[in-house]
Amino acid sequence: MRVNLLFFVLMGCFSNTFSQIYSVGNDDGFSFSCVGSVGSEVPLPIGLLSFEAKCNNRKVNLMWATASEINNDYFTIERTIDGVNFEIIGIIDGTGNSSQTMSYTFAHNEPLNGTSYYRLKQTDFNGQYNYFNLVAVSCNRITEFTIYPTPGTGTFIIEGAEQNSNVIITDVLGQIIFKTKIIGEKTGLDLSNQQTGIYFIQLIPLSICPEYILEAKKIIINK
Repeated sequence: MRVNLLFFVLMGCFSNTFSQIYSVGNDDGFSFSCVGSVGSEVPLPIGLLSFEAKCNNRKVNLMWATASEINNDYFTIERTIDGVNFEIIGIIDGTGNSSQTMSYTFAHNEPLNGTSYYRLKQTDFNGQYNYFNLVAVSCNRITEFTIYPTPGTGTFIIEGAEQNSNVIITDVLGQIIFKTKIIGEKTGLDLSNQQTGIYFIQLIPLSICPEYILEAKKIIINK
C-alpha cells in the first residue's frame, strides 16, 4: 500500500493538473510532498544575448549584452584554468529591470599565460543566482627580459627571454639590421659593426596571440 501511494504522489508531482501542495503519510513516519506543476514557467532574470572574451594589448576584454533584465542586481566575472577551481576577478552592477538591450564590458588586466576560461554569474536582488556558459581565450604574454649594457660599444647581453624567441634589431628608420634566436639563459649580441646611434630590439616568442602588441626596447651604441 505504501509503495502504491508513493507512486501516486510522484505521478501527481509531474502532472500538470497538480498545482498545490500534496503530502501523504502514515503512523510509521513516512511522508512525501511536492509543490507546483511542471507546466508552469518562471521567467529568467536576464536574457543573455552574447558573452565574449578577447585578448588585446596585455589584457582580456570581456563583453556581454542582455536583451532584458528582471531584478538583476549584479554580475560576477570568474576565471578558471582547469574548469573546476574558479576565482572571482570582478563585479559589475546590473541594470535592475530593463526591456532594452544593455551592454557591459570588463577588462582583466592580469591574464594568465596560455588559455583561460571565463564565466558569468548573475545575481538577483533576492540573492538567487545563475551561471552561464564558459568562454575561452588564449593570450601568450611576452617574457620580461633585460638587455645590457646600454649604452654600450656594440656588444650586448640579453637575459631572461623565452627560449627560441626570435630577436630582431632595427634602426631608427625601422630597417632590420640583425636577426638571431634566444638559445640560453643569456644570449650575446654583437653589433660592433654598427655605427653609433639608437637601435631597437624586439623579441617574438614562438606562439603569440595575434592581437598582442609587441614592445621594443631601446639600445644605444656609443663608440
